[in-house]
Amino acid sequence: MITDTHCHLVPRCFPATAPNGLMQTLARDAHAAGVQCICAVSETADDMTTLVATYGPKKDHGQAGTAGHPKAARVLVFGGLHPVQLMSADEARAITAENPMRNPRVRPVSWTDWTAAEPLLTNLARTGQLAGSGEIGLDYTPYVLVGHPHGPDAAKSDQLCMLDAHLAIASTHNLPVTVHSRSAGKYALAATDKYPHVRVAMHTFDGAPGKSAVPALAWRDKLWFSIPPSVCQPGSAFRKLVDLVPLSALLVESDAPALAPEVGDEYNIPANAARVVLEIAAIKGVPVEEAEKVLEENTRRWLGVLG
Repeated sequence: MITDTHCHLVPRCFPATAPNGLMQTLARDAHAAGVQCICAVSETADDMTTLVATYGPKKDHGQAGTAGHPKAARVLVFGGLHPVQLMSADEARAITAENPMRNPRVRPVSWTDWTAAEPLLTNLARTGQLAGSGEIGLDYTPYVLVGHPHGPDAAKSDQLCMLDAHLAIASTHNLPVTVHSRSAGKYALAATDKYPHVRVAMHTFDGAPGKSAVPALAWRDKLWFSIPPSVCQPGSAFRKLVDLVPLSALLVESDAPALAPEVGDEYNIPANAARVVLEIAAIKGVPVEEAEKVLEENTRRWLGVLG
């Protein structure tokens, strides 16, 4: 059994050029490839609403299969706010008029976002409609930080506070989390370390292995690193991460529609999580069956099914 521990299953995330009906086939194609479970993450409050309406605990999206329709992978809904948010057209006009150097497409998550999302997130967690929290975390990329009206330091502070708030909710409701940490690996790891009982997956961790806290923390209890299909690309930094981190501390993800296995792919799909298992086995020099077994045991522990 293979689980895609981090995937974006809302239509807005896929390119407009994707074929009609793609969203209806992704879970079925994943199951056919051996991916039997998908963790669908949210980036916004609207994402949470969409995912619960489509894949919530009481929804049937074809897991059992019917005559003429193959089985679909089970989808687990994760809720949270991404540290980077898309700007509205009005926000983009205002920001670029004030400072033409700012990125007109994205901005750091704001307290307005949190005020709108927190009651929904808390209610979904309290009522058992979430399997986890994500995609949450930190993004200290300079072009993101400059989008804060009070500057980069304020952006970092706000992101840290909101990550802490997400982790507190996860701790209260015994939920696993999947954490974004672009250009902020050591800070995200330090933030999660304050919640030793929360089961943490570091999503596509980009910390330089030689300079980060990975060697010391990779085998910390309740901490895993999830690997995307782009590990299949020659020279991918994730290959070094797989080599460094023990197999017992790795998970598999697709991050679809991003981080496809081949350079130039228009978009990625959850079925490609199966290719990650093959690549991890090759890098680690172990049989595929052994790698798949250990990776799934890791996933079950992260989700709280084992141990």
